[in-house]
Amino acid sequence: MANDIDKAESEYSKKRLGALCTEWIAEHPNLEICIESLRRLPTRIAADDLSYEFLEPTIDKLFDKPDAPDSLPQLARAVVEDTKACDAFREQLLGVLYKVGAIGIRLRNGEAVHFIYDSTFIFRPTDITSQTRVSISPMLWSVLGSYRQRRRTEALD
Repeated sequence: MANDIDKAESEYSKKRLGALCTEWIAEHPNLEICIESLRRLPTRIAADDLSYEFLEPTIDKLFDKPDAPDSLPQLARAVVEDTKACDAFREQLLGVLYKVGAIGIRLRNGEAVHFIYDSTFIFRPTDITSQTRVSISPMLWSVLGSYRQRRRTEALD
């Protein structure tokens, strides 16, 4: 029974990834590359952890792509020329991932995580600070191999 549940969850997650990429292809033709940047990450991560070194494989994949409406290939080329441009690339990447529902955002400590369907929250990628946390949508956990990190208090139990 548990295997059936795991199999169904895995299949659902794969289908959701495919559906997202299909739904957004006109506006974000490189969405699958963007979502793949989240592979094997914890379900929650600090935005600051998405450094140049971390994002370099994604930047390399987008470097040769034709320009797209989301400007990520253009920003990827800018980062290759000047790594200081990585902050703008990260902001744009997170903005796209938030808009399509792949991630949720918590801007500051003590705030809730917000996803795109939360109509009371307005996310501007330029609002990202050192306190900003990214949460991968549970619908993608299985296909991306996301994992939950135990809290320190849980480790003590």
